[in-house]
Amino acid sequence: MKLDPKGIRYLSKEDFRVLSAVETGSRNHDIVPLNLIKQLSRLHGSGINKFIGELAKKNLITKVPNSKYIYIVSDGNDEECVLKIHRLGRMSFRNIKNKRDYLVNKKSSPSWMYMSRLSASKEFAFMKVLHQHGFPVPTPIDQNRHCIIMSHVKAIPLENVQNIGDIGLLYSDLMDLIVKLANHGLIHCDFNEFNILVTPDQKPIMIDFPQMVSTNHKDAE
Repeated sequence: MKLDPKGIRYLSKEDFRVLSAVETGSRNHDIVPLNLIKQLSRLHGSGINKFIGELAKKNLITKVPNSKYIYIVSDGNDEECVLKIHRLGRMSFRNIKNKRDYLVNKKSSPSWMYMSRLSASKEFAFMKVLHQHGFPVPTPIDQNRHCIIMSHVKAIPLENVQNIGDIGLLYSDLMDLIVKLANHGLIHCDFNEFNILVTPDQKPIMIDFPQMVSTNHKDAE
């Protein structure tokens, strides 16, 4: 992406707030989520999408679609489940290869469908193992190609939680989860407010872990 300095001349104060939010979010994210941009810029409503769109047109930022689709579906017994469809093909291959250890040693560039299938397969495998060992994760049901079916957990993302009765207790539970993972030789690699769900009784649920690695991994520290 080539910077066009002419575009900077006509930026509004809201545009600069969005750019500042993207810069701040980039400290911990290769791709900064929209909700984090909203939080950091303190801009709300649909207006922020307009600012992001205009900045993208000026080549000051790049919009990247989500790497997955999430749907609420039902099984044969009319029980609600979650269908997660991985679609890594819409992301930068370099970013994916650097973040996903199962692609590091690939000399050639695999197809987007193959990469999405690997991502789904790895996440489902981890979900099964974590569930079997009593970790708070959705119940894995099935996986086929780049799709995963799991139980629908009655919870909301931590980023959307407005009121927490006992913040200290929730924090303690989250830290215990990190330690428990480490004791089992695992690191989540993306343990943040976007990948933690909170149940009505304020218990954390882990989701989204295709980047999970062993504590013996060369990048574990």
